[in-house]
Amino acid sequence: MNAGGLPATGLAVTVIDLADRQSCSADAAVALAARACQTHFVDGHTLLHELESRARHRLRHQLRLALWEVADGAESLPETWFEGRVRAPHGIPPFARQAKQPDRTRTDLRSAEFRVNVEIDGRLWHAGERFHHDRRRDRRAAGRGEITLRVTPLELDQTPCEVASDLALALRQRGWTGRPHRCSPSCPVQAVS
Repeated sequence: MNAGGLPATGLAVTVIDLADRQSCSADAAVALAARACQTHFVDGHTLLHELESRARHRLRHQLRLALWEVADGAESLPETWFEGRVRAPHGIPPFARQAKQPDRTRTDLRSAEFRVNVEIDGRLWHAGERFHHDRRRDRRAAGRGEITLRVTPLELDQTPCEVASDLALALRQRGWTGRPHRCSPSCPVQAVS
């Protein structure tokens, strides 16, 4: 591919190339892929296709798993953490990603069945006018009988079992009859069973 007579690569190639650099951690690679998909110039399936076309990639396994999440709507690394560290390992029911609300706003994660929303609050994204927009959306959700649980990327990274425990309790209060399960012997989720 050429751009103005200079050699250039497409966004998918660039993202996968950067993710293969020795200095790029798995978390940084997933964050890069999620940010690239937010531009809408590339999507998770295209990134997966590019990854699979490579004979070798040092983060193939980690990226393959994460890119399925990105292709399914995760727009940030913490959203992939929610699925991989909180929801799936503890047997919590699925949540829709980037779910449209009746007032035409979007919520990071939503369980329409149990009327529970989860918002992942990153410091940079939720500053200024965005902060006030999010609070208006939460008030409207409360008016519809929904609750919004807010978690930070740090909590998803450092204390995912506590987040899972709190989420399971909220879901059970709202009608979920399932039982969460422990992801390890020291997991506190057992206490909500």
